[in-house]
Amino acid sequence: MSRKAGEPGLFFCFLFFFYPLFLTPFLYTIIKLARVIPPVFLMAKQQPVITHVRDKDFREIYATGALGGFDSQGAFHITFYVPAVAPETLSSKPEEQKVEVKHMVKIVVTPTTLKQLSDWMAKNVEIFEKKFGEVKAPEAEESIIGAVPPETMYG
Repeated sequence: MSRKAGEPGLFFCFLFFFYPLFLTPFLYTIIKLARVIPPVFLMAKQQPVITHVRDKDFREIYATGALGGFDSQGAFHITFYVPAVAPETLSSKPEEQKVEVKHMVKIVVTPTTLKQLSDWMAKNVEIFEKKFGEVKAPEAEESIIGAVPPETMYG
């Protein structure tokens, strides 16, 4: 007896009927293990529990200005300061206008942390402005934020 083209052979009939019997124990084992050991791609990443505590040297300062920039290693320095004399109390003569700027604290951050800090601050300014209205930034020549620090500052 010959088979016609397109008809399944005896081997294929055997596979069709008996293959599930061979495969079932294997599938059962896989399903059983999946219940006990879920696949990594389905597991939610567990986040560590983070607790914020203040260091013994923690201090709070009030600053009205900041300056800084990148050092040669790629870290970003931000120095917060307050002028010792309020600018509005100064003499109208430019040669007599001297202000001592007290550097209160300097932080050094990576570019990644700088980006995160920038995004966080922008988000909080947006929240503040929605609640209280627009914050008007001073003109560039009046601003004391972002002033160029002395070259020796990053030593």
